[in-house]
Amino acid sequence: MAVVGVRAHDDVIDVVEILGEDEAVATRMPPDQDVLAPRRIHWREQGPASVVLARLLLLADDHVPGKLHLPGSASA
Repeated sequence: MAVVGVRAHDDVIDVVEILGEDEAVATRMPPDQDVLAPRRIHWREQGPASVVLARLLLLADDHVPGKLHLPGSASA
């Protein structure tokens, strides 16, 4: 059994699966992916729920991790 949360925003979807206090997975993916079985992802973190959730919350909402983001620049 797991608690699963999905948040669609900007050009990404964030999915969090909490299996227990010590086991959680967070994934950021493009919006065209199956949220339960994505074939492409931008970012993934696995570990204790508190660590995984903290790292997900540190991601910027308005861009994809790993892409250069300059304030005021247009998205490609």
